[in-house]
Amino acid sequence: MLVVSGLKEEDSKKSYKELLNSNEYTKVIWVNKVSPSRFKQGDEIEITYTASDDSYPAQVTAKKITKISN
Repeated sequence: MLVVSGLKEEDSKKSYKELLNSNEYTKVIWVNKVSPSRFKQGDEIEITYTASDDSYPAQVTAKKITKISN
């Protein structure tokens, strides 16, 4: 699942490739080992993880994901 911090509502329908290529968002993370069926595009979530790699987008394995709002 791709998570983009501070995603603007007008960008929420863009493809992940468009978002990555825009270089507008600096905090972009691929979250591994999470069932994407638990969430839908545009959900606001909080992720807890211990470490990420230095790639863009970063890659993490979530310890906890909490849905804040839709």
